[in-house]
Amino acid sequence: PYLVFYWLQDADPAEGTEVYDDSAYGAAVTQYGTSGELVQWTDIVPLDDEEVANYFTLDMTRWEDQPIAGDGSTIINVYYERNRYDLTLYVRTCGSSL
Repeated sequence: PYLVFYWLQDADPAEGTEVYDDSAYGAAVTQYGTSGELVQWTDIVPLDDEEVANYFTLDMTRWEDQPIAGDGSTIINVYYERNRYDLTLYVRTCGSSL
């Protein structure tokens, strides 16, 4: 067995902290595989959560394949990045045009 920790990017981290700190913890799941084999991205079960699906995207840039230890000590960290949106606001005053 190995443990998968899911981390959700913090929208407003405290100054000097990581965007994936303890407050960004999402869930932990035990998964199973063969000792010595590499845990690859395709082996990980994504979080089945509507809020996560709507507001976060898997962050593949932080992924590293890891071998499964026979003693169950393997910990896999999976990161979800908060979706970002660009908004453009226009101010229109009376009598002017954009």
